[in-house]
Amino acid sequence: MPPTSIDSMIRDHLASGGAKSVRELADELGVSVGSISGMLDSGAVRVAQASGVRQCDKCNAPSETALCSPCRTRLTSGGGARSAATGANAGIHTRQLVTSLSGNSENVVDGGSLHITGGIGPGWCVRAGFDLTVGGQVERAELEAGAGFLRLEAPCRQSEIRAGHLRELYGELIAALGDADRDLGALADAAEALQRAGAQRGQRLPAAVAVAALARDRWDTLTERLAGGEALVRSRRLRQAAVPETLLAALEGASGAILDPGDLGVLRSHARSLSAALVVVRAGQGAPPRSIVESLTECHADFAGALAVRGAGVHGGDLRVGGDLVLGGRGSSLGGSIRAFGKVVTPAIRGGTRLDLAGPQGGERLRAAVVAAGATITVAGQAFPFARETRGVVIRLTPGGPVLETG
Repeated sequence: MPPTSIDSMIRDHLASGGAKSVRELADELGVSVGSISGMLDSGAVRVAQASGVRQCDKCNAPSETALCSPCRTRLTSGGGARSAATGANAGIHTRQLVTSLSGNSENVVDGGSLHITGGIGPGWCVRAGFDLTVGGQVERAELEAGAGFLRLEAPCRQSEIRAGHLRELYGELIAALGDADRDLGALADAAEALQRAGAQRGQRLPAAVAVAALARDRWDTLTERLAGGEALVRSRRLRQAAVPETLLAALEGASGAILDPGDLGVLRSHARSLSAALVVVRAGQGAPPRSIVESLTECHADFAGALAVRGAGVHGGDLRVGGDLVLGGRGSSLGGSIRAFGKVVTPAIRGGTRLDLAGPQGGERLRAAVVAAGATITVAGQAFPFARETRGVVIRLTPGGPVLETG
């Protein structure tokens, strides 16, 4: 059946009763309210906004609740959208383990957020797709918060740490996929509406024909977007595999369902699976959040966002911080090999420390109450070695280069 016939059929079916509310139109077609916007041809049917229904500014779906069902964006009273800032507010599931991880080492992997109330012993590998919180001490373990923050409420020693690094991939994924999951669900709903309209005229429209025609006419980029998402996930060698593996399965299933839809219920099932996998991805876009730790001793740590150290500080090891690094504990000090891309604020820098203030950020880059003899601070490629203890150290990056102030 050519696309023009399908257009005429859906226009006749939807517009026969004149302008309707979102809820009335959904009830007539037997579909969800959130899928209506994807079913309507631009300007073909005018839908009045029902009383009490608000429009999501992010995905344009109508909603009768404060949380948009398709994209999990919290709606304001005036109908605007406010993106959720934390994993919990964005609909990310948090699994809590009321225990300490000790004894025989194992892997603990969760695609959402993890909260471990106790400590983590040697050899354990704990990876969360979003936020990771650990209440007890960490010793010789591997920790990863894929797209969220890391919060360590007790000292951490000789461990490997990563936080926030999946955010770059997630931003690229959403740019490539767009609203593929919602489009897939809307495609299934529109195909069902066409089948019903055809049945009213004595025509049997197979699901495969309806889906193929609609995909070609209205969602012509959907298959390409799904394939692009698959290629992007496959191209990255990711250590945190919980979310990417789930995504791959969902993307592959969605692509196959478009080519061979069979039952429209199967197509909807794949749309729901893809939506569930993309909850973490959508929430994980944007700038990496700030992580908070008690102290780090001889750790290899890489934070994509900012880092706050509340306790004794950073002792030995190597540390990379993508944003600001702030040490706020009384008697806290900074030591080891550190590379920071934001501003560093610390009570003290110990002798032997190698601090590299990288990145193009200008203005004040370092403020330290005391820098011990033997420390070296590099700003924009220029090294400042400290031959003796120096107090009141401030380093600014100006258009003419870095400037050191003391006293």
